[in-house]
Amino acid sequence: MRIIGRRKLDEFAKRHSTARQRLQHFDPVASVTYPEGTYQWLVEILDRLINFWERHGHFGTTNLTENEYEWLDDVLEELIYSVGENENHILAPLIEFVTRLISSYEDAYVPKLTEQSLKLAEKETLEDVSEDDLAAHAFFLIGYLLYQGKQAEKALAAYGMAIALKPNFWEAYNNRGGLLQELCKYDEAIADFGKAIGFAPNSAELYVNRGCAKGLSGQHKHAKDDFNYAIKLNPSYAKAYCCRGMTKIELNRPDDAKSDFQTALELAEQQKQENLIISIQKKIQELSNLTT
Repeated sequence: MRIIGRRKLDEFAKRHSTARQRLQHFDPVASVTYPEGTYQWLVEILDRLINFWERHGHFGTTNLTENEYEWLDDVLEELIYSVGENENHILAPLIEFVTRLISSYEDAYVPKLTEQSLKLAEKETLEDVSEDDLAAHAFFLIGYLLYQGKQAEKALAAYGMAIALKPNFWEAYNNRGGLLQELCKYDEAIADFGKAIGFAPNSAELYVNRGCAKGLSGQHKHAKDDFNYAIKLNPSYAKAYCCRGMTKIELNRPDDAKSDFQTALELAEQQKQENLIISIQKKIQELSNLTT
């Protein structure tokens, strides 16, 4: 287990004088903008971890070089300083993952544990998770944060690493598919959503996501099939009715589209989905303008 606080306190404070601003306010739900330096820092971590994986081929027991150890040591101290004791922080898996890499080095070269490190060891909650699985989740969360920072290519690389480490990681396929869709790479997005569906076939949301990608690529009939199946899986899924209504407009079926929009609006109102309600109302008005 890593011995935290090995360096002098004044050196620690100097090195991390601006670190507190980097991570502690990350919100995994809210879409906000963070300082550019935050995302560049995450990009550096991503690139170096990918390089590490390419040289070793895995994240299991490995022999870190001294330089790699010192770099990971700095990263971990910065993460701990910034995240604190918030176990629910979005980058908590990254802290655990980096800790394990460092531990393998210190078990060999710093075998003596202090009382503090023993107490830390008692707090471990992810000890039964494999290194590669933990790394996959760390890369997944890095990808999410880089997506928020509009670092699209780096986010794709992070999701790709998550999938390479955990091939059945359907959430990573879904997120990468959404990003590819935003980049207008519809065929690749459809393929990723299809992979996600293969691992989570009962997710109505995944069928809606793939249906939207198909619709954007002009495959409106196939898109409708996905929306139909999403509604079969979840008859109360307001967004599925709304998306199917939009597809029916493209298929020149305005009356059927209106029916879907009305159903979607009723469900959205019942579920108090304010943003979706506004969107559906706009669609209904647009359809009314087209048919008058």
